[in-house]
Amino acid sequence: MEIVEDKDEGGFVNFYPDLPGCITCGETVESAVRNALDAKKAWFEAYFQNSDCETHMLWL
Repeated sequence: MEIVEDKDEGGFVNFYPDLPGCITCGETVESAVRNALDAKKAWFEAYFQNSDCETHMLWL
């Protein structure tokens, strides 16, 4: 997880470089981390719902 301070809008932006499109934010570092964990969970749920799980489980 990478966390970047958003100096223009305020707060913090989080993203996972290895999970395309998995981006979220929060007003504080703590809320940004909580949101990032929720976003990561949702990203994996959507990924495995829309993918061939047997093929991708070999990578994990």
